[in-house]
Amino acid sequence: LKQATEAGCLDAADKEKQAASGASSIRQELTRAKMDLAEARSSLKEVQHKNQDAQAKFKTKLRTLTTQLTTTLHQKQSAALKGRGGATEQLTQLRIRNAS
Repeated sequence: LKQATEAGCLDAADKEKQAASGASSIRQELTRAKMDLAEARSSLKEVQHKNQDAQAKFKTKLRTLTTQLTTTLHQKQSAALKGRGGATEQLTQLRIRNAS
């Protein structure tokens, strides 16, 4: 009976050591997972910041190009109207000459 009790106690102590070792291993894995999560969050924030910068640069470039395009369009329209006005004046002068 004494040997059986001692064997049972040794077996229980061994199982307790195994459980403690398992719990320690789980705590280590949890700690690693938390560190990985923190690193992933940091990377995500960095990517989000870069994305915001890229969007801001894109919007600025788009505004600049839109302004340039609008200015060029107005200049060409103005030149076309002046050219058309000049052509109309020349046609009127020719008509006056032909009528004389």
